[in-house]
Amino acid sequence: MPAPTVPTAAGDLAPFVDAARSADSRLREAAALINGAVRSTAVVVDARTVAAVQAAEPEQVAATIPPGMPEPLLRAVLLTYSDLVSRYAAISSFRIAAGTYPREEPSADEMIGCLANGSPAAARFDADLGAVATSAGETPPVGGVDPASLAAAELAVRLADIELRNVGCGSCGGYVSTTFVPIRWDDAAPGLTARSGLLGDVRFEAVQVSGGGWTAELNAC
Repeated sequence: MPAPTVPTAAGDLAPFVDAARSADSRLREAAALINGAVRSTAVVVDARTVAAVQAAEPEQVAATIPPGMPEPLLRAVLLTYSDLVSRYAAISSFRIAAGTYPREEPSADEMIGCLANGSPAAARFDADLGAVATSAGETPPVGGVDPASLAAAELAVRLADIELRNVGCGSCGGYVSTTFVPIRWDDAAPGLTARSGLLGDVRFEAVQVSGGGWTAELNAC
């Protein structure tokens, strides 16, 4: 008789893995179009390129990340997600409007200057996503965590941190989550729908939204 199959978190992470692969494909498609847009005298952005960049936004990938993962798996997932956010942030200026931007104008310099910020994340993405699959296959199932839980709030804070580091404070990509910063929650009565604390030395606020889940804001910049 074959040995019974041991349940793992692979099923819980399958939606994330699939969504991340799809986002990677969209980012590669957008990057190829952008490469053709950068010319010797101008950056020429057409409507197809704008649409491709807009479609590559990885926010929907975040919605597939389950709360309550043990730290090793959470770190792998956050790193992979940050790869996608970094790459998107590096090309995000191409999402705004079709047009011709002469190379001597500051706007063209800014668009081109940001592109290299996504290259390290693109180079490591396949290995990082593979590490998620490996870790999920070695981790017990993680489903069933209450979206109103503190674990879900922590996930919202960490995702907001990745977003801020890549698109906030004048950034345009370049940050990948290779360091797992500790969270310290402020004391609070049970059941509160607003919580605060520190992510490293950065203060944050997390607010529970209607229907479950949390939004988070970090007090940086």
